Amino acid sequence: MEGEITFQELVDWLVKTSDGARTFYNENKEIVKKYELKSGEYWYLKHLGWFLRLIAFLKISKIPYFDFWYPFIKPFVFKGKQLFIDYMGDVAIYATTDVKSKHFNIRKSILDESVKEVKSLIDDPRYEKIIIVGHSLGSVIAFDTLNRITHAANIDREKWRSVGKIEGLITFGSPLDKIAFFFREHTPKGQYIRRQILAHFHCFKNRDLNLQKDEIEVDNPIAPLLDDVKWINFWDKKDPVSGHLDFYIVDENIELHMKDEKSGKDVKFGLAHTKYWEWKEMYTKMCDYFLK
Repeated sequence: MEGEITFQELVDWLVKTSDGARTFYNENKEIVKKYELKSGEYWYLKHLGWFLRLIAFLKISKIPYFDFWYPFIKPFVFKGKQLFIDYMGDVAIYATTDVKSKHFNIRKSILDESVKEVKSLIDDPRYEKIIIVGHSLGSVIAFDTLNRITHAANIDREKWRSVGKIEGLITFGSPLDKIAFFFREHTPKGQYIRRQILAHFHCFKNRDLNLQKDEIEVDNPIAPLLDDVKWINFWDKKDPVSGHLDFYIVDENIELHMKDEKSGKDVKFGLAHTKYWEWKEMYTKMCDYFLK
């Protein structure tokens, strides 16, 4: 996904996304209150769109009195833009579900290869149990992979007869709740049939976000073949990307309270997102949970 999105494309996408999330929040406060917001509201939804618009349209080289200083600060501006792309670009590309987007085929290729890899493990007689692990955006890809496998197994049960080998899903540093809140395809209240079809499509371990009885109820044609997969999610309050997963049926959400090994203090805010890989307690809990 490297080099596939520009700074302007990323900001434009985030503006559109934040506007959609704010609309969803305003129209579905009962859903947000039940599944996501246990204390207060997403205050930044009211301001995020305008802040992003400021970034999108503010051309620092055009600001009066900055012409002289711009050559000196240009390297820092460039580095800031690049960091923004590095952190958010992959999410923007992968979260694209519009088939008309130039990024859609990238997402499709990632998922195609991911499903192919899991299928090779399922068909390999050397493996009796498969546990899929995903960090950060990798947890989103892992989730989508299992969702796709559920579809494939419904279509061809014989081809996927050993799908029961998949026994576990482990996520850490996962933004899945934020992905669901900000980047899901939102449907207007009146489009209840379309909303149900989308809910059926995203069938793996999804909670029902439709809290109202619809005029017409559509039967779900997809059997929940992977509902027995055990899912544990690790998160830390100092990791702004992760969180307690509420929009999904998770067997256990485990807060880690990670510490810095040298100082013994809590990991600094923001740095915790990459600290999971070094936190031995997490691996111990994984083994205790799945290797009993």
